[in-house]
Amino acid sequence: MNHVISFLTWRCGLGCPYCGYATQPDNLSVLYRPAGKVFKVEREISGQEWLALLLPFNADVYDFCGGEPLKHPGFAHITHGLAPWAITSNTLGDVSKLNLKTCRSWTASFHPHIDKEAQVEFWNHIRYIKGYGVDVAVTIVATPQTVDKVIEQCDRFVSEGFHCNIHPYYDEPGFSWNDYPVQWEKLTRVPYTRYDNKLKSWLGGGIQGQNKVCEGGHTYFCIAPDGRIFPCLWGMLSGQVQPVPQPSRLVRTCSLHCPLPCDFCYGLGGKTT
Repeated sequence: MNHVISFLTWRCGLGCPYCGYATQPDNLSVLYRPAGKVFKVEREISGQEWLALLLPFNADVYDFCGGEPLKHPGFAHITHGLAPWAITSNTLGDVSKLNLKTCRSWTASFHPHIDKEAQVEFWNHIRYIKGYGVDVAVTIVATPQTVDKVIEQCDRFVSEGFHCNIHPYYDEPGFSWNDYPVQWEKLTRVPYTRYDNKLKSWLGGGIQGQNKVCEGGHTYFCIAPDGRIFPCLWGMLSGQVQPVPQPSRLVRTCSLHCPLPCDFCYGLGGKTT
């Protein structure tokens, strides 16, 4: 069993004010702000190249994200060539050509700052996807200024039968929820909030320690838009881990500070619910 997380593209276009990812003008490179480095690819591989790369893994699940995976011109082709697949998406692109019959789960990232027309499109799309029997969960980022509104929005999504997750704002080295105890307490009271104190502050957050046992690169690994394989997302974006030719048959030890949720969900620790 393995969990393959493929970053099809760094393109997105929404420009969310709380996003830690900044696509560069070439549309191929991304600056993950906390890492302080630009991760660059020379090109995005095609849908057919993705299938040739992914199918030999015989993965338990093929997970797609970005950027915005719906912006990759070959994504529909990919969904018709493998199964099962999952996705994290802003869900504002064309979903009509996807093979939703093989979609295991759809994480729809809702961004409250989008205009009313886009919000209607978002609702239409998640209802359409759910109509195929897909497990749809809505994720919303909460900042200290939006906690009350985000909780209200989650209540509405849940009332229509959707799962809902709140991800506390995190991707800023100088930020800490310790400075907002009232808002943090509100988040911890509702069932939607995911993770625990690992996401309370960037500095000192995540998982730290020497020679930690890590599944990254073994049962979980990341693939960049150009097809390069990395043991973990943080290692890729920070430049501290080099690409590997293939996943490892062995579990490794790691002494890096692991601050990204994608890492410690699958590699260094469990995701709280």
